[in-house]
Amino acid sequence: MQRGERGAVAARLAVVVAGLLAGAGLGYAAAGAERTVPTEIALARPFPAASPSVPTDPPITTVADPTQYAPLGTDLDFVRRRVGVEPNRWIYDVPRGWEPAEEQPDGVRWTLPGNPVFTYSMRVAIIDNLPITTAQTAVNRRDNVRGLEGYQQLALTDNDLQFTYVLDQHARYQNSYWISEPRSDRTAFEITVSGRLSDREGLDALLEHLVASTHRTVTSGGS
Repeated sequence: MQRGERGAVAARLAVVVAGLLAGAGLGYAAAGAERTVPTEIALARPFPAASPSVPTDPPITTVADPTQYAPLGTDLDFVRRRVGVEPNRWIYDVPRGWEPAEEQPDGVRWTLPGNPVFTYSMRVAIIDNLPITTAQTAVNRRDNVRGLEGYQQLALTDNDLQFTYVLDQHARYQNSYWISEPRSDRTAFEITVSGRLSDREGLDALLEHLVASTHRTVTSGGS
């Protein structure tokens, strides 16, 4: 092959190669254009639902309390009682006519004669194995009872806890107060009153009287 012929062949091959390269490039570009680009979500958030995914609990229903017992009054007569043994004996008051429904060496629960259900009661207890403050005691009690059905907290202070709840379909009110050691904030004594919602005024007055009249004594003598 002559020199001129070799040049012509080389030129034709260059054109063919250039065409092949151009075709390959166009094909790759077309294939890339057909790919779906993933969508970037900057913030993951829940989608709004048309209705709750988990059914809510049915509303709490209550029934009427016994009506043969009038709401607890605020003008009660009291008698003096004692609990515990020296040197950790306490003197406290009890409404006249109430009887002990549950008795232990360090605590007593008092009710109307016969311990009628869903009325009202009071309880006193010596706290001599709980080296924490009255404020901590109140918080601990709140944590223990807030799982009760229908629990609603009314007040929480450094000395007391007030709340309502539902027991066997009866709405209940409870108020607890913790007395501290002299010249200390360490829990020493508990007073709790409980009853119907209609008893709340009387129960609060009863608790106020009990807190004011309860104290530790080392005096000998029976109850």
